[in-house]
Amino acid sequence: MNATPEELKAFADKHLPKEEPVKEVSKRHVCVALLSYDAKSFIRSQISLAQFYAKCVQLGWGFTYILRESDSMVARGRSLLASKFLTEEATKHCTDLVFIDTDVYWDGDELTKLLMHEVDVVAGAYPFKNESGNFPIRWSSQGLMETNGLWIVQAVTPGFMRIRRGALERLVAEMPWLEFNDAHGDAAHRCWMFFDNLARPNGIYDEGYVFCERWRGVGGTVYVDPNLHLKHIGLKIYDHGTLRAWNDRRTKQVEELHHKYPNVPVTTLFNTTQGVKTDLEKEQEEAVKRGDPRIILDGVEYPENRKLEGDDAEESPPPPSNAHKANGMHPQ
Repeated sequence: MNATPEELKAFADKHLPKEEPVKEVSKRHVCVALLSYDAKSFIRSQISLAQFYAKCVQLGWGFTYILRESDSMVARGRSLLASKFLTEEATKHCTDLVFIDTDVYWDGDELTKLLMHEVDVVAGAYPFKNESGNFPIRWSSQGLMETNGLWIVQAVTPGFMRIRRGALERLVAEMPWLEFNDAHGDAAHRCWMFFDNLARPNGIYDEGYVFCERWRGVGGTVYVDPNLHLKHIGLKIYDHGTLRAWNDRRTKQVEELHHKYPNVPVTTLFNTTQGVKTDLEKEQEEAVKRGDPRIILDGVEYPENRKLEGDDAEESPPPPSNAHKANGMHPQ
């Protein structure tokens, strides 16, 4: 049986299965940076990354990784990885650099969620490797500030951090003095010390703080997603929930202390919950002697006997101080 091309096309259109439209591939290409002194990684971390790779395929994202092994200086290792991300041919097309420490892991889509935020620098916080239940974060002097579900902080550890290419390019342009020569590396590659350790009168500032300080120095903002649930592997697995859950626990502790020591600054109470040893009884006595007013916290219910002298029940309460729920969250 003979048929014209038009007839064959009509037959095919009617009977053959329709092809699925080609999915538009996002321009996002993720580069995961792995730093390991002993060239090892925990299997749980690798499983989390494998699951993320599968998610990238599903979303149409590109995926690349870069390594830095046998480097005992964490600040230099992170800086060289970031420099490699900027300059190497294999990574020049990548849009997002993500630092993942090889002792951090997660369940679900925590890394995908991190990359969904439309900001230049954002991180997830993981707990210290101890039973304190605390997270290594330096808070803004204004207390807790939240915008679009993200918290604004001074600094956060970079072991689960996403940095857009434009942020690093901005640092290169505005801080040219960061460039250095890697004597033990490929001289053809330019390097910048984005991360560093600095000694100051009040202590040592690690590479994560210094990077965040430099980013804020060129007008950037450091964000943390408080809803990500990350776990830290040490002598055991340290899992203290999300940063938001941690904040709720600490807030409750601060409020309980505040009822007992109403004249003590909330910052002092918060630091006490963080393990800072303070004689709160003495602090309260001295505050009363100085005539310091009792602090009124917004949103806290007070017993009847906590009313300030001279308060009129018909009048509006005094305006709350800046010591809102999480304003106690200041660097120690």
